[in-house]
Amino acid sequence: MKRLIGILILFAMVLSGCANGETKDKADKHNQGNKKSDVVRLYTLRENENLKQSITLFNEKFRDYNVVLEVGMSGEDGMTVSDAVRSLNTEIMAGNGPDIILMDGLPINDYIEKGVLEDLSDTIKTVEESGEDLFENILQAYAKKDKLYAVPSLFSVPIIMGREDAVTSEEVADISGTIQTRTEEQIKGIACNATQSIPLLLMTSWNDIITKENAVNKEALVTFLEETKILFDASNIDLELPYYQEVPPFKEMIDTYPNYFGDGGLTMAFQQNVISVDVLGMGQILAQLKSVSANTPVFYEYLNKENGKQFIPKWIFGVTASSENKEAAKAFVSYFLSSENMDRYDWTFSVNKTSFMNTLPISETKEQLTTMYPEQDSTEGIRINKLNADEAEEFVNFLSEADTMPSVELTVFEEILTQAKKYVYGEEALDQVVNAIIEKVEIYQAE
Repeated sequence: MKRLIGILILFAMVLSGCANGETKDKADKHNQGNKKSDVVRLYTLRENENLKQSITLFNEKFRDYNVVLEVGMSGEDGMTVSDAVRSLNTEIMAGNGPDIILMDGLPINDYIEKGVLEDLSDTIKTVEESGEDLFENILQAYAKKDKLYAVPSLFSVPIIMGREDAVTSEEVADISGTIQTRTEEQIKGIACNATQSIPLLLMTSWNDIITKENAVNKEALVTFLEETKILFDASNIDLELPYYQEVPPFKEMIDTYPNYFGDGGLTMAFQQNVISVDVLGMGQILAQLKSVSANTPVFYEYLNKENGKQFIPKWIFGVTASSENKEAAKAFVSYFLSSENMDRYDWTFSVNKTSFMNTLPISETKEQLTTMYPEQDSTEGIRINKLNADEAEEFVNFLSEADTMPSVELTVFEEILTQAKKYVYGEEALDQVVNAIIEKVEIYQAE
């Protein structure tokens, strides 16, 4: 018996030594593929403080797991998106890929087709069986043949705001037509933020520009670029201002996508003859839109509604099929989708309906939420009321039927925006920019 105990103790010491070695050196861990590590690697292109907090809370709650965050682009290493994606793909092909990937901006469909991602259907079933109510239609965005390979956790809705006759038209997506029908005097007051609106316009046009075969639809690309030019010119941006010399339009959006798209832009409510493309991602903003529409000539509508009810998925999680820690990886995804975690994400819409509803300011008596003022020193403003139950239900029904999303690949996204900038700045002709984009996309797809 003593001999047996001694053998067991020795065996335990050996196992302990192996585990310590794996934790200390991740490279060794992957080379020792015959050992299961407790370390779960979660990859994201960019630093993300909110994600870090969720990881910390998960690790504290589930002591058997240890999720660590790996960032593809530190911002200080000179790494481009293309470089980061290429490096990630190399790791995956070598069998050393992460366990969980935050898929925003990555070629998700390519990963699905190549068998890189694990089916998460059982994970979603587990979450729902625990009592959580989820937006099924949003979650099914990346379903293929009854299997679910990637799960959006957050989302927003693209909208267009402006005068009633502009945004209530059947051709809501025809921004250029809306602007061109106005006189020069009428469009002077346009309050469009080009640095935000143009990337968003690209997103909502993405499925038209980039075909299912990953080729460029030249006609759709030309339409986007022409509308971009019109929108940019109508924004009355003075390129000589120091701000635009130091931070050119599109730069901020390129740097921050896909983690954030601003909500609001409602200062336009105090102006005339305005139009703007924006995103709706907060309950408070919805309340503002409802109140503004009721008290000013400014209205809003869902963008590109004739092409489907669009939504923009964010924070899309995938688990790699080659992961040695699938149980732990799926446990993290389950936790992330829980109301316990999602209640913290009140700055955008959650696929968890309970958390989502908690972000909607609702009052049957239309209780005042706040007052919006056109300027800091103004004494007259617009009363912003909370939503009533009917307004909230109407919006939830719309979201429950959302069926269209852009499948954006960040490398191509950035390239199109970079080339678009050359056109709207007047640096290159339209045909030059179109040919450059097509060439770049073809090269990227061939890699």
